[in-house]
Amino acid sequence: MLTFSPPDRLTVGQALAKLRAIYQPDNTAFSQALRTSYTTYLKTERDQRELSFLMALKICKFYKIDIHDLVVMLSDEELDRRDQSVIRAQEKRDRKKAEAESAKVIDLATGKIKQGI
Repeated sequence: MLTFSPPDRLTVGQALAKLRAIYQPDNTAFSQALRTSYTTYLKTERDQRELSFLMALKICKFYKIDIHDLVVMLSDEELDRRDQSVIRAQEKRDRKKAEAESAKVIDLATGKIKQGI
């Protein structure tokens, strides 16, 4: 069983990298077990992609560890953070709002240019 004390608590990507360093899996067998490409997995390990629950289960099955062992590796900050897809959606909304506010609008009745909507 893996044990981690609070100072060792990590991000999802750091936890995955630590597991890979401990178990040193064959990359091909690992990719086949996860049913994903190794580069896709590495994006998750680099915190560039969210770890799905299904992928977490596959990783735990491959390493023969309990899902709880993976969870306790994570910092409270990591468990409390917003999902990356939610963050990206908010950024997209903010960009669209900024674009709308900076758009030039022509008043058809007067022919004058107005700033924003």
